[in-house]
Amino acid sequence: MDLALAIPLFLLETAWLVLDWMFGLGMEVWAAQGDRERIDTASLAHTERMWVLLVAVLLVAVLAGIFRARWTLIAHLLVALLAGGGAGDRTAPVGRQPRPARVCPLQRELLSRCCLPSALGGLAGAALGTAAVTRVRAGPDS
Repeated sequence: MDLALAIPLFLLETAWLVLDWMFGLGMEVWAAQGDRERIDTASLAHTERMWVLLVAVLLVAVLAGIFRARWTLIAHLLVALLAGGGAGDRTAPVGRQPRPARVCPLQRELLSRCCLPSALGGLAGAALGTAAVTRVRAGPDS
């Protein structure tokens, strides 16, 4: 029974990865026609989708481990390796400096109302962009 569940799930998740790389990222990069802004946005969206898939796959792998479904666990760990390799490959080309992370207005507003950035300091700046953290530390009215 375990193998009957592991094989279709593995094929489904692997097909999801391949189709997302081909159509989710590949077609968007093709449609950008060299526009670096759109390519970066598409790459970031693809990375976020890979993280969502990675979390889902790891949750199912943990459940398979709890229920001692050995083949399902192995299949999901293989997919997690595939998704993890695709989720962390966002690097800047040689000779270009990576752009700072963008912070949407809603995130900026939420950060201005809590003390998370001041407690985390540089970590929040690295994750959310230094402009938002500087604004939060200076206060929302500055």
